[in-house]
Amino acid sequence: MDQVKIGAFMKQLRKEKGLTQAQAAKKFGTTDRTVSRWETGVNMPDISLLVEISELYGVDVRELIDGERRREDMDSEVKEVAEAMAEYAGEEKSTMLKWMRGISIVGVVVSFLLMIWQVSALSLTNENGASGGTLMYKGVGFIGILALFVIMVIMALYTNGLLARIASNKRFTKSVKVVVIVISILAAYEMIKCALIFGSILFVESLPSNDVVLDTYNKSEIVDQYRGDIDSSLFLFLDDISMAESSSFEGKLHTGLFDTDGYIRLVCRYRLDEYLAEKERLGSTSCTLTYEGVSSTKSVFLDESSYRLPAYVAVDGYDYSYEYALCDDDLCEITYMYLGYVDSGLIDVLGDDLKIDKSVYADTGDNTLERFSIYAYYFGDGAAEYGD
Repeated sequence: MDQVKIGAFMKQLRKEKGLTQAQAAKKFGTTDRTVSRWETGVNMPDISLLVEISELYGVDVRELIDGERRREDMDSEVKEVAEAMAEYAGEEKSTMLKWMRGISIVGVVVSFLLMIWQVSALSLTNENGASGGTLMYKGVGFIGILALFVIMVIMALYTNGLLARIASNKRFTKSVKVVVIVISILAAYEMIKCALIFGSILFVESLPSNDVVLDTYNKSEIVDQYRGDIDSSLFLFLDDISMAESSSFEGKLHTGLFDTDGYIRLVCRYRLDEYLAEKERLGSTSCTLTYEGVSSTKSVFLDESSYRLPAYVAVDGYDYSYEYALCDDDLCEITYMYLGYVDSGLIDVLGDDLKIDKSVYADTGDNTLERFSIYAYYFGDGAAEYGD
């Protein structure tokens, strides 16, 4: 079968009828682009259209397939066979289109609902201060669902016969092309952002661990060096441990590109009068924050149930950080604690000095920036942190 020859013959027949490609396409229920592809031999018409084309152009189906005229009258037997074939093909196509139509409509609805759910999940994840990796994976998921939605819409338009009509409207087609280009640019932008986030995560993971072991207690040095990462200014900790009768100190911080985790523990034993004075200081500890001329003062609170001992709390889970002081009245001893990102390793090391219910340290997905801290306050349209 010579497609080029058949295409040239179809072009000749169309011109003999005085039809343009657009006019012929309208009669066949297709597009002028499709007619053009037939006439150049790139594609062949669907078998269900052969009888319709031959009747419009006034030729035999066999002549159409051969790409040349043989006789003027169409052989009735051949015509019946062709019509039967076209009817069979039409029924098969109709059944398939019904299934495709149903699947595409369901697909549009489901993918649209998934897209709404993904946008909501991505928004909540961002508000909850999720990691870059989590945002990246959810962002890629949203792009995938968006692509599925677009495919389902195109499929629904095609199976309902609307795509050809839309394609024939050149002005609308240009508008669609502009929209597709804009969406493609936005999608590429998001993919680049995801790639950069993923690359930065890989870079950070490839860096050697930078564990800092603190042997000597010097509050001012610790605060100066790590204040921006540990989300605490250690107000509960002593400025000078000379007032304590005895003390012990240990700390280990893991410094990373984005944050610092680990722990600081200072244990001090006092004489009774000094112990009482220190408890009074702890109970009156507060922090004043100012944002655009508006000030707010937040004070520590006494927690008598979460720990094995009564605790004065300055930070309770804000950005996964904790700062508190455990008071042992029997021994006149105070344990000052700072924790960042409590994991199973810290639980093993500091078990007795942590909360009784260790499950509170698990990541529940809530917004940790809304947890308690005397060093942070939201003023409605903005937030302030101590030291910013």
